[in-house]
Amino acid sequence: MLVSVDLTAPVVTLTAPSPTVDPTPQLRVVATDLVGVPSTATVTLDVDLNNDGSFTGGELGYQRPTMQNGVAVFALSPALLAAGTYPMRARLTTRPATRAPAPSSP
Repeated sequence: MLVSVDLTAPVVTLTAPSPTVDPTPQLRVVATDLVGVPSTATVTLDVDLNNDGSFTGGELGYQRPTMQNGVAVFALSPALLAAGTYPMRARLTTRPATRAPAPSSP
């Protein structure tokens, strides 16, 4: 018997309106994988609140929206407090060994 193990991380895309004046913009995360995205996959949104180029502390796990069939569409919550530029990234976890970050989007 031959067993195939998928070691390739899923592809994750984060889409956000830019520019916007809405402090709770509608965001969309789409994940694809060679063998499909399992129903147990979780998505985590990180927001660089101080725009310093790193995601640390309360910026990690800013929101954990529900993903269905590899797609999550949600309003950012909690709302951003001030006008400005907020880089964001989405991370997908399908199982402990396979994590995929979406590229940061300003």
